[in-house]
Amino acid sequence: PCFSGADDPDGVHFLCYSVALFNPATGKRVSSLLNIKQGRSHRWSFAKLIQQSIKTAIRNCIISKVDIRSREEKKQNFRIALVCHYSRADLPGFSDFSSLKTKFDNVRKTFATIQRPYKIRCRLINRRFTDCTIRLFDTRLLAPSGAGSLEKLGDLLGFKKLSVPKVLNETGNNVLGIERMDIVQSKYPRCFEEYALRDAELALEWLVQIDQFRDLWGLSNLSQTIGAVAVAKIRQVLGSDDFTFFGIEYTQGSMKRSETQFASGIRNNLSLIANCFHGGRNEAFVHGIFEAKDNKNWQDWDLSGAYSTGMALFGMIDWEAPVHTNKLADLIVLSSYCVSHVKFSFPKKTRFPSLPVDAGPEGLIYPLEGEAYVTGYELSVAMEQGAVLKILAGLKFEIKQNSNRRPLVDFIQAVNKGRSEHKTSAENAKSPMELLFKECGNSGYGKIAQGIARYKTTSGNQAKKTFDSRTGESTELEESQISNPVFAAMITGLLRAVVSEILANLPQNITVLSVTTDGWLSDASQQEVISATN
Repeated sequence: PCFSGADDPDGVHFLCYSVALFNPATGKRVSSLLNIKQGRSHRWSFAKLIQQSIKTAIRNCIISKVDIRSREEKKQNFRIALVCHYSRADLPGFSDFSSLKTKFDNVRKTFATIQRPYKIRCRLINRRFTDCTIRLFDTRLLAPSGAGSLEKLGDLLGFKKLSVPKVLNETGNNVLGIERMDIVQSKYPRCFEEYALRDAELALEWLVQIDQFRDLWGLSNLSQTIGAVAVAKIRQVLGSDDFTFFGIEYTQGSMKRSETQFASGIRNNLSLIANCFHGGRNEAFVHGIFEAKDNKNWQDWDLSGAYSTGMALFGMIDWEAPVHTNKLADLIVLSSYCVSHVKFSFPKKTRFPSLPVDAGPEGLIYPLEGEAYVTGYELSVAMEQGAVLKILAGLKFEIKQNSNRRPLVDFIQAVNKGRSEHKTSAENAKSPMELLFKECGNSGYGKIAQGIARYKTTSGNQAKKTFDSRTGESTELEESQISNPVFAAMITGLLRAVVSEILANLPQNITVLSVTTDGWLSDASQQEVISATN
């Protein structure tokens, strides 16, 4: 729907609907403006727009009446993928929005179809009813990081988003045309039409790009988010091992994917494991404005491929036989997966203590002494710094005997292969496919950690809330199909441990301004950094 900020009791003024139609079976396309009647009262219902869009497709030979009749005879639903950019702003353009919003799912403050599709009945041929199944996609949820606007997606596609000229409003002032599209429609009808159609065409073109990406990776279903694409690829790579690898099992008497639970070794120790899951090490050690001295330069150093390297660590773990131990030596074995509750004390002159303590909504702090929930990697670094460590509770998981497989390496290699094959030769330019491969690789960790914070019993329990648009209730974000608290804790623990070890190894005369997850800003030279990372 196209709106304007013209005088209206509700602050918006309806102008028209723009649709871009595509039949993937034939490759045929057509774009059209529908219902060009101004005013809020002229809004169509959602079902009417779908019905008129299908009729437009029939008139333009995008789909045939024979196909429609064949589906009716076989009692097959007419399947529609409906895509828009920021559906949260588009769906209010329908007269039945109050009920329509309960038919889709709220995802990152916009709407998409995650659960069951929306089913409607349309009169298409000889006023007979045809059942239609609609899945809603939002390009904002399928865009690479930093490319969330329609304009940036257009730049990636080489299919630019258009602009409209400034216009004179009722008081004679020059205003941006985008703020008064009703005047643009009246004064510059051709420009208005091209602008409105291009927005619909861009959203469609990006979904086609996502579908090509899905096909490249050999996935069967078109996902609503890039994170979901990553999950699908990881599960495909794992094959029949996906439950075994992620420590998931069916609940008693069930064989449904939605009715699963963590394996007993995780389930019986869930709070201890989840308490060891934290975010990155993010601190500013100084504030103000600084100039580098003695001909030094401030340099921002990053760990290369941090999260993907963390994901590559994991083998096939024996989830049923965790070892409980209070011995420090048992928990600093880097080939095992260890979590612990520890009481600690660093030497008084320690510059960068390395054990994180939850400070609730304030995030993590790194005191000289206290109690913390940490991974074995962090215990190892703290021990090297001379910390006195008393293990209050410890847990260790081991790789299964005679198993050398590291399944997520296969996923990471698939990501790297895709990026390599789709690199562009143009300087500072990236292809849409390369960015999608990269985004999928980065999204894998996020899905592994999804919903884990809800199991924390420390002050750091900041479980994310999500609004269920179908029920109108707010609930805690649930786990994804590949969530695993041990993996989530170990990946983040590894990154905190590595940057903490580097900070501890830097010479005392080096000024460190800040550390941010997988990087730090300092005046260290390249040789000093190489030495610190040895």
